[in-house]
Amino acid sequence: MFDIIGDIHGFAETLKLLLDNLGYKNENGFYYHQNRKAIFVGDFIDRGKSIRETLNIVKSMTNNNSAFAIIGNHEYNALAYNTIDSKGRFLREHSSKNNHQHKQTILAFENRKDEWEKYLNWFKTLPLFLEFENFNVVHACWDSEKINLLKKINPENRISDKFLELTSIKNSVEFDIVETILKGKEILLPEEIKYKDKDGHLRDSIRYKWWSKTDNVSYRNISVNFEEQIPDIIVPKNILNGHKPYSENEKPVFFGHYWKTGNPEIQAHNVCCVDYSIAKCNKLTAYRYNGEQKLDNKNFVTVNCID
Repeated sequence: MFDIIGDIHGFAETLKLLLDNLGYKNENGFYYHQNRKAIFVGDFIDRGKSIRETLNIVKSMTNNNSAFAIIGNHEYNALAYNTIDSKGRFLREHSSKNNHQHKQTILAFENRKDEWEKYLNWFKTLPLFLEFENFNVVHACWDSEKINLLKKINPENRISDKFLELTSIKNSVEFDIVETILKGKEILLPEEIKYKDKDGHLRDSIRYKWWSKTDNVSYRNISVNFEEQIPDIIVPKNILNGHKPYSENEKPVFFGHYWKTGNPEIQAHNVCCVDYSIAKCNKLTAYRYNGEQKLDNKNFVTVNCID
C-alpha cells in the first residue's frame, strides 16, 4: 500500500494537490494517510519556486513515518556543489551551467544558510535506493551489479562525506555507481551527430532504456525520450556489449528522473517511471502500488502543474 511519487523540483502547490487527491491529510504539521505510505524518488529541489516548502513537506513526512524518500541526482549535485575537497576546490564546479541549474535553490535559501545546511545534512541521510520484499525503488537506473557493489563498499547506503568525495573522482568505482543509479546509462551518438535537450544544451549522447532488450534497435527507439533529432539508425552491437535488460522475472522497479511526457504509462509489466516533467510545469505523477507483480496503467494518479 504505497504511493510512489515522481520528481517534484520545488513545485509545492502541485505536490499538495496530488497528496490531497491521493487521500493524504495534513494534520499536526505533516501529511499522512491512514492506510498507505508515500515514497518519494528524489529531485525535490531546483527548477520550481517553492523549494523550501517542498523540502519541508517531504522531510516532515519522512520524520513522522508517513513516507520514505531516496536521494536524486539534484540533491547529490547540491551536496557536491556545496562541498570543498582537500585541495580547496568545490566537488561540483561553480560553472555558469551548474550555477543556472541550482539558481532557484540558491535564491530560495538566500540569507538562510543555517536552514540550507540542515537540508544538506538531511540529504546525506537519504538512501540511494530502496529494496522492499515485492518491489525496488531507485532514482534513475536499477543495475543489479552496481547495486550489489554499492552494498559491499557502502553498506549504509548513504552519501557520507568520504563517499561523496570518492564519487567526484572520474572513473572511480564510486563515480560509476552514482552516475548509473542516479543519472542513468548513456551511449555516445555516431560521430558528429548532436541534438538539443529540453534545456537547449547540445548533446552527443543519449540516455537509453536500461530495462529494454537492445538487439537490432535504433538510437531513436532505445532513447528514453523520443526525439526526432536522434538518428533512426541501428545501434552497432559493440556499443551495448554486456548490456543486460531488467529481467521480466524481477520484481517491479520504480524510478523518476527522465522527464517523460504525455499520459503516464508503464514501460514494461514490471518497470515504471513516475517522472512526467513537472520540472517544465507539466504533470506530477504517482503510482498507487498494492503489491501487484504486474503493473497496471490504471494505477497512475496525475495532477497538472498549478504552481
